[in-house]
Amino acid sequence: MSNLTSVLERILDLIEEYEYEGYNFLPTNSPYYQEQSDFLQPGLRALETEVQLILKALPFHLPQELLELYSWANGTHKWGCYAFIGDEVFYSLQEASQTYHRIYSNAVKEAKRYKLDTSESWWKRHWFPIFIRDDQDYFTLGGNEPTKKAPIFLYDYRDGVNAYNKR
Repeated sequence: MSNLTSVLERILDLIEEYEYEGYNFLPTNSPYYQEQSDFLQPGLRALETEVQLILKALPFHLPQELLELYSWANGTHKWGCYAFIGDEVFYSLQEASQTYHRIYSNAVKEAKRYKLDTSESWWKRHWFPIFIRDDQDYFTLGGNEPTKKAPIFLYDYRDGVNAYNKR
C-alpha cells in the first residue's frame, strides 16, 4: 500500500470513528440514506476500457498521484449528502472529465467572444477539476508528460483564481 493510499485509509477511518447523527442530512428510512463509510464510490482499475477512453480524451496527462486517488475511490456518490473532506464533493473521474470539457469549452467560447487569445481564458487548458464546493473548484495541473504528482489549487468563481497549494 502506498503512502497516499494509507493516508486516505486513515482519513476514512477517522471519518467513520467520528461519525455523528447530525452529519447525515437524510432520515435513516430514506432510500438515499447511506452509512458514512458508504459515501465513496468504488475505485477504478487503471486498465478498464472506460478509464482509458477518458484519459485519452484529455489533452494532457494526469498526475500518477491522482490516478492512484481514483483507483482508491472514484468520487463520492452523486446522491449522497456527504462531502469527502470538509464541504468538498469529490468528482468521479467521469464527472471530472465531463466538467473539464464543459468548463474549458465555455471559457474558450467566452475568450473568443471578447477577441482574446484562448490562452487568456479564465479556465486554462491544463487545469483538471477534482473537487467542488459551492462556487469553487479544486483542480490539479495536467502535464504534457506523465508526472508523479502535482499541486492542487482552488478556483473561486466569485473572485477568479485564488490558487494555492493544498499540500
